[in-house]
Amino acid sequence: MSTAIVAPIETKDKALSISIPDSLTEEMRRIDEEIKQFAFHLFQRRGALPGTDFEDWLTAEALLLKPVAVNVEQDKDRVIVRADVPGFTQKDLKVHIEKDFVKICGKAKQTHKSNNEGMSASEQSFRKIRTTVDLPANVNAKESSYAVKDGVLTLTLPKEHKSTGKTN
Repeated sequence: MSTAIVAPIETKDKALSISIPDSLTEEMRRIDEEIKQFAFHLFQRRGALPGTDFEDWLTAEALLLKPVAVNVEQDKDRVIVRADVPGFTQKDLKVHIEKDFVKICGKAKQTHKSNNEGMSASEQSFRKIRTTVDLPANVNAKESSYAVKDGVLTLTLPKEHKSTGKTN
């Protein structure tokens, strides 16, 4: 399968990384490795009982990854993908577009500071998302556009039109 990838799209804001496959694939491998290690940790904590590995994997995935609500719409010329990504900025997201699916991956660092009665505290956490969205039609990734606004990533993907072979 050929890969149709768009380089990062620059705007007056920061760029949304529509990634080269290796960088997104590597990020997804890192996330899978984190899930695998955490699932194994859960498995060991339960006494390494046979038959719990799938449940441990799902628990690890649920604790490490934030679910992504996705809506896919299409008209005759384009496919529109909307993903809820609250708390993520354009620079936190990576999108990989193939002609028949989209992968969305993100990692956002959050810092919470509080100051009570002369005591200050700071806490950092990381939120991660990862999802793959099957598209209802083949798209032309090179002509895609995006917007991130109010916690929603919107990808506008023109449909790939088959040429009829007729010339004028």
